[in-house]
Amino acid sequence: MATITLKYDARNVMAKKIVDFIKSTGVFSISESDVNKETFKAIEDANRGKNITKVKNHKKFIEECLK
Repeated sequence: MATITLKYDARNVMAKKIVDFIKSTGVFSISESDVNKETFKAIEDANRGKNITKVKNHKKFIEECLK
């Protein structure tokens, strides 16, 4: 079995209609993956600049990592 991941803007009406059509055919099964939710959340937070600790030098960096 192969896995396909689709990313699209949920506000895009055409994309939503295409996904709804694909789901309506019954050929594909839809499943939500819990495996990487925390990783994706961390990536989104980093992109937004949330939960980022800035350090001035490598010693401070190591201290922050060891916390």
